[in-house]
Amino acid sequence: MNIAERFRKHTVDHADDLLHAVAIDPSLSIDHIIAIHKAWDERLYHYVIGSSKEDMQPEVLRTDDRCILGTWLHGAGQRQLGSYVTFTKLLNTHRDFHHQAAEIVALKQIGQVDKALELLHGKFQALSQEIIQDLRGLRALV
Repeated sequence: MNIAERFRKHTVDHADDLLHAVAIDPSLSIDHIIAIHKAWDERLYHYVIGSSKEDMQPEVLRTDDRCILGTWLHGAGQRQLGSYVTFTKLLNTHRDFHHQAAEIVALKQIGQVDKALELLHGKFQALSQEIIQDLRGLRALV
């Protein structure tokens, strides 16, 4: 199976594959970054309501360069698109997104589920939508 087929099937599980795909077809990569990013809403929701066994730690989530999007933003994306205002906005929004994710997890861990859900469905969701819009804007540039 070639790299494009792997991405079409949403089997991305390594940032290196994504970075390689950027060189092959930037728009394909951005589409899959969006799909992977959208999964965060579900992952956090299930964590907060207790239906996920995933081990989430606020200090890990707060770091914005470890996820697939962050790896791309701080690496190949910066090199290829760093001169665009949309890219800079995306970089900042992505950092804020990670800070909100960390706050949601911290609230859940101290038993403040209602506050965590409020943040998840409020500011976190708004940041998530901004990231998607910015990624689509970048896709139009490549």
